[in-house]
Amino acid sequence: MSRTPFSLAGFQVIAIGRFGVIAEAQRDRFAIEASYYHGLSGELDRASQVYKEWLRSYPRDRIALLNLGTRDNAIGEHEAAAALLQEAVRLDPTELLAYEVLIAAQIRMGRGDEALAVYNDARSHKVDVTRLAYERFQIAFLQGDQHMMDEQIRSGTIDAQYEILLLVNLALVETHQGRFRSARTVWARAVDVAKPPVAMTAYILGDQALVEALVGNYGLALPLGRKL
Repeated sequence: MSRTPFSLAGFQVIAIGRFGVIAEAQRDRFAIEASYYHGLSGELDRASQVYKEWLRSYPRDRIALLNLGTRDNAIGEHEAAAALLQEAVRLDPTELLAYEVLIAAQIRMGRGDEALAVYNDARSHKVDVTRLAYERFQIAFLQGDQHMMDEQIRSGTIDAQYEILLLVNLALVETHQGRFRSARTVWARAVDVAKPPVAMTAYILGDQALVEALVGNYGLALPLGRKL
């Protein structure tokens, strides 16, 4: 009796398919667990553990790299965050969030030149850098580039919330450098931009009152405080 030749080809296809399903299920498990600990239970340390385990299994997973990098940056592990986010940028050089948090990590480590290099890299990859206006302002502040800080304010490419943040930062810079009259002009601009939201206006006036008090301008601090 003749024997039919036996082939493993069909079994190999089935096995590969099953392993693909298993791998996808494992990645989904990591995503679900991390989301639960990060967003629902608030157990951020547990979330970090899941992200690290996720990356041990899938070292090129952008979601795990981004989320762990963002988490590390938030808790002050800026060096670790930068390494993770640099890898995320390498894997996808068009990912805005990776650039945003990487720049923030470099800024917090006082590395203005490195932060600017990341910003320029984002621009070279056609990322919409108008959405990094606040980060660009911070880089300019770190480098003492007043012209660029003013340019970000005048650009008109940022929304009202960002503009308020930029104006408040600029007012603080002006105060720090002793240009009090200029600082008060900027504070007034911030209040104008913030209107009509009462809460945001109160926040700005409260900050200005505190700053005026800290530099000894109590005659201005008290009237500001009464507006709250």
